[in-house]
Amino acid sequence: MRELIGILTREENVRMQYEILVMLLVFSVPALRLKDRKKLAAVWSASAAVFCYLHRILLPVLLSGLYVYCIAGVICVLLDADIRAFVRPGKALLKRLRPYAGRQRLPYTVVMVVILMIQLCRINIAVDYDSLRYGLRSDVLLTGGHGLRGFFENTGLVNLVYTYPKGFEVLTRPLYFGHTWGYVLCVNIWILLLILLLGGAIARELTGSADAEVLAASGLSLVPGITNMAVTAKSDLITLLCQLAFLYCTVCYVNLSPPLCRDAQGGAACLSEGSAEEERRRLTGCGLAALVLSYAFKPTALVFSSLIGVAALVCILLYGKKRNIHLGIGARGLRVLLPAVLFAGIMTARTWIISGMPFTSVFSGLFQRLGMSLNYPFRIQAVNSMEPRTLTQSIRFVLTRLGGLLLCPVGEDMLHVQMAWGGLVFTLMLVTVCAGIRRAPGYMKELNRLREVGLAQHYVLPEGRDGRFSVEGLKLITSAAAVTGIMSLLSVGLLYQLDGNYYMLLYALAVILGSTVLYTCAAYETSPLGKNLPVIFSARSNRAVILLAAVMIWFTACSGWAGPVGFTPVDPVNRGYYNHEAEYGITDPLHWDKHTRVIAFAEEPDCYLLKGRVESWVDIDGSGGNVYLTDTKLNIFKEYCTFAKTDYIYADLRFLHDPEDPRRQRADTLFVYMLEDGDFESVVLAENSSSKIFAKIDKERMAEPWEVPLSEEKLERTAEQCAWYESIGGYDTQ
Repeated sequence: MRELIGILTREENVRMQYEILVMLLVFSVPALRLKDRKKLAAVWSASAAVFCYLHRILLPVLLSGLYVYCIAGVICVLLDADIRAFVRPGKALLKRLRPYAGRQRLPYTVVMVVILMIQLCRINIAVDYDSLRYGLRSDVLLTGGHGLRGFFENTGLVNLVYTYPKGFEVLTRPLYFGHTWGYVLCVNIWILLLILLLGGAIARELTGSADAEVLAASGLSLVPGITNMAVTAKSDLITLLCQLAFLYCTVCYVNLSPPLCRDAQGGAACLSEGSAEEERRRLTGCGLAALVLSYAFKPTALVFSSLIGVAALVCILLYGKKRNIHLGIGARGLRVLLPAVLFAGIMTARTWIISGMPFTSVFSGLFQRLGMSLNYPFRIQAVNSMEPRTLTQSIRFVLTRLGGLLLCPVGEDMLHVQMAWGGLVFTLMLVTVCAGIRRAPGYMKELNRLREVGLAQHYVLPEGRDGRFSVEGLKLITSAAAVTGIMSLLSVGLLYQLDGNYYMLLYALAVILGSTVLYTCAAYETSPLGKNLPVIFSARSNRAVILLAAVMIWFTACSGWAGPVGFTPVDPVNRGYYNHEAEYGITDPLHWDKHTRVIAFAEEPDCYLLKGRVESWVDIDGSGGNVYLTDTKLNIFKEYCTFAKTDYIYADLRFLHDPEDPRRQRADTLFVYMLEDGDFESVVLAENSSSKIFAKIDKERMAEPWEVPLSEEKLERTAEQCAWYESIGGYDTQ
């Protein structure tokens, strides 16, 4: 509790909480006062622009949005083989946003807008360790200065994170310009918006209701485990987007049934059998393209994307057998599927060529059993390093972890869950699904029957009840959620360190299913024919949602991968972006080329703020690295430095002389060994520092074993360097 109070009372967080209240007022008051949708949209856009400008993110968010739109436009052009299709994403976005301007849905929309604004207003200063480690240095790390050839080269970066599929980094590569990372970071803001809308779209396909659509989207926005990933430069969100796009296409596919009517875009439309078959083929191609693309962004897609793919395939085959429908891909589907396969294939080929395996991380052990082996200098990683337990201990351990995941993420193994927690919305939706999923299909069938009776008698359906309930779609999403949940449950018991972002797909599916079940039950209770609006949009339920939203908005703002950092300091006189090079203190100490190869025996992530291709001690010695290179003979580490063509060792005495960390003491020992072995051409202190050292490697000597005697010249140089190192307190006397 004392720690929590300390976080909340920090000056920057106090200011942030006051500004969030201002945001709520700025976006809520116009929603209550203005009835014209266009005027409301203009006021909200202007207000958002002001907040973005003050927090120095306006230019990056606009340019990154334009870039994301161009990618979407190119996909549409490929799909239709028509350049005029480039404008389709804009029209589709405007159409998809219309339900969110409904009078009774505006409180839910305000919640979504405020969540997006919170992430935007802090994105400049919420740069996390992983983003600095590999997400925001892609312009340096991807090619090693050797262009396309370097993209497929093993450049000696030991840690397996550098071998992960780099699809997101490749897509954002054109945005590395200027003095800011904002252009790259803001891509995930737009992807988050697409995820919210796509989650809502799936709920609408399941219920035919705009009310359920808005409920699902707003529920997703209140899951910190999803929204907090928007302030990183990691590939989690784009992977989730691909997975949801696949599920959306499969639900649309099963909804194309007699009388072949769909309500995907807000109005029912009946298709002929020929048109329906063509639409099915297009959906098959688009769905498969989205699923295949997910493999290009994150290694865990190998498990989760494959599982939901198999679950969807089984459901579609069962559905098709009943309706005499056969899977097929038309020309339109192939036009997007083939580029997706090519892109994912290139990303996978890179991993395979560099590492020796198509996917790394915890999967390296699996591929080893299939006869593959990791290339030098990588090492097989175990799934976990926990001690064996009895059955009773294992059950107690899993239940304790589940309690943390669902209700209160505290404890050392929950630190990464706190950064991306599912939150109360996930827990409530999970309970809703478990309580109502068995009754929901029956309710849907009865509601569809009542709807058909009402239409036959020319009844007018109220707003939000304009489409059919999809029993087949509900079964498909339930199957996908079930297999995802089973795998997530296994990981809870197997993994040593849990990360909240491991469960993003489960979070999303639980919210979508929960919203669907909640809406279905509410609609059934107000039958026949929905003469009253569902109780989920009543005044009482709105008050409950406001209270829940307040709690989760607060938790979202006070959590994240970079911790609670407040908002980017307001600067009224700015150029619309945040100068990360100046503000973060990115340095070029010795006028290095950006591809200068550096191994840093220093703190993370500070060492990544040096220009150059910096690899930290933890990269090599820690999780995902290869402790064999550091724990054995000096010659082993010298061999690695030669293989990696290392130019400099950057060492911080405060890091090396940490008496409580034996791994840092090993780094200190290695550095002294290299110093006394004559492996450095020069050793100098950083400017205005008494502890930070830059040691330029003598590559000729580094390539020789330590047993090879030094020349007289190098002996003299080494003696001078050792004397200098001792004079600055380099030899640890403790």
